[in-house]
Amino acid sequence: MAKTKGEIVRMALAYSGIADYEFDIIAEELATGVDFLDAMMALWSSKNLKVPYNFEGDAEDSSGLPTIANEAVATNLAIRLAPTYGKQLSMETRILAKQGLNALYAESAKPIEQQFSAIPAGAGHKDGTFFNPSFQFPWVIESLDDFSGGEPDFFVDDVGTVISIDFFGLVDLSTATALVINYRKPDGTEGVWTATDSGDYATYTTVAGDIDPDEDSGVWYFQAFATFASGAIVSSKVESRWVADTVKDGT
Repeated sequence: MAKTKGEIVRMALAYSGIADYEFDIIAEELATGVDFLDAMMALWSSKNLKVPYNFEGDAEDSSGLPTIANEAVATNLAIRLAPTYGKQLSMETRILAKQGLNALYAESAKPIEQQFSAIPAGAGHKDGTFFNPSFQFPWVIESLDDFSGGEPDFFVDDVGTVISIDFFGLVDLSTATALVINYRKPDGTEGVWTATDSGDYATYTTVAGDIDPDEDSGVWYFQAFATFASGAIVSSKVESRWVADTVKDGT
């Protein structure tokens, strides 16, 4: 049976080093924790991370989370809650949170035929399946992070730049009958590149003309699709890259 939202919040507080016997966790604090939980799950959903979850109800209602997702959700929620209590998370908890989130992304990329065990799912879901985002959400881009505030990933007119999209070791890409990377340029133009199997990654190496120096600077979005002889299609999550319009020194 899925844990309640309040139980997930209490797990997160425990990971934050906050126990009931030290802090009298009152109903208002649980309600605030549930608000943080709902917001985090909504953000994950906007990023193509599809975990069964019940967005309705309060602390006493079922979270709808599959059992195997509890730790990943609780540790990542702890990262958000700890600062509100003036707490610093341990390195172990941060590592658990990162590993758990990566595992959920890997589950999210599985074909539709592959499922969780039959665990009650949240509102809006008919079962506990992580569905294939290539069918329902091929381009959910507007809510994704814009990573253009740091170092650029590559530059306009680059040739020989390798673009790698991670499948998290979920499938044997060498058995795919087709492997492509879909892209969307900053101006909204979309296209497809034929990709190469590079182990866990679908890769493409840019050639002259792929990135126009006059038009293509800004944030690009990429999503890889692997098609198999059975007809199954496995997609990666959507990723972004910042293409700078400044030519690299010495090139």
